Amino acid sequence: MDYLNAITLYCFQKFNGERSESAIFHLLTGKKSAQTIQDCKLFELSDLFSLFPELTREELHTCVNSIIEKNFLEHPEPNRFLLTNIGEEYLSELLSLRQIPFHLNGWENGDIARFLWRRLSLMVQVLSHFSISNTTYLPLTKKEEDLKWIKEFFRSYSLSKELLNDELYRQLHDLLSLCHEQEASIFVLKLSSSERVGLTYDQLAVRYKTDKVYIKLLFWNVIHFMVKIIQSETREYPLLYHLIADKVQRHSLTTSSATTLSFLLQGRSIAEVSAIRNLKENTIEDHIVEIALHDESFDITSFLLPIDYTEIKSVIEELKTHQLKKIKERLNNHYTYFQIRLAFAIHSRRRE
Repeated sequence: MDYLNAITLYCFQKFNGERSESAIFHLLTGKKSAQTIQDCKLFELSDLFSLFPELTREELHTCVNSIIEKNFLEHPEPNRFLLTNIGEEYLSELLSLRQIPFHLNGWENGDIARFLWRRLSLMVQVLSHFSISNTTYLPLTKKEEDLKWIKEFFRSYSLSKELLNDELYRQLHDLLSLCHEQEASIFVLKLSSSERVGLTYDQLAVRYKTDKVYIKLLFWNVIHFMVKIIQSETREYPLLYHLIADKVQRHSLTTSSATTLSFLLQGRSIAEVSAIRNLKENTIEDHIVEIALHDESFDITSFLLPIDYTEIKSVIEELKTHQLKKIKERLNNHYTYFQIRLAFAIHSRRRE
């Protein structure tokens, strides 16, 4: 069974009947909407966020139908999907054999990992051709942003290309020695040099006798691991850190939410931020929920008092659901959806 089907089944298991097929599509393709961002945290699916940006709705729908046909998933009502007993057993067995790679974190590292890979693979290609004095070759990418960046890098970096080549090898060797041997090999085989073109996921799947989706996850597991280590040990990996230094963020907020945060820290109210930014108040509330999810230092007491959070939290734990309407009704409509979403955000963060 294709591993994408397994990933889809895993997401439905996490959602436990409370989210639709579209929610999985937005999660896997990396839609940075308030709902998807909150789903990542609430249902503990941040690892898979944005790992399949090229996935189409048709492909996912085919996956879902395939899972239903195998009796792994039931669809009792519109937008409600639940794993069958057979589906639960199958998924448990599959993940015991091929678990979702440990270092994946699409929400934290997805964007920066893609930048690292594009720049790193281009650098390897350039240095490889330089070593044999070849200047007539097609670059791996046509992205002007990447080509401009690599040209500026070689123009301004202090080391010669010969020393760069040695230092890049050292740093990559050190990092890959910390990875599983198969994953390290997959990473190396994806690189292109003056002697060979990097292998595709399909070619690697044939080589390792598994499916290409699982190969893809193993590959990105290495990149996400690199991003994490490079950022925490910049002195040990200065060259690799240079590849992502301009993309490193102090927080995981979307740009729009970060802008909202800057106004909130000035003491502005939701209504004031809404007027200044020419955005609906609901949108500003979405930003506040996102901030609460990711920033432990953010004070929410002006929106939700501790005593109110405690009351909402007790109902969340009692009903064991993420459905806002059920929580709201159980609390006799005493709280707004915004306040309940904030409570969910804090509750989710404190469980980590």
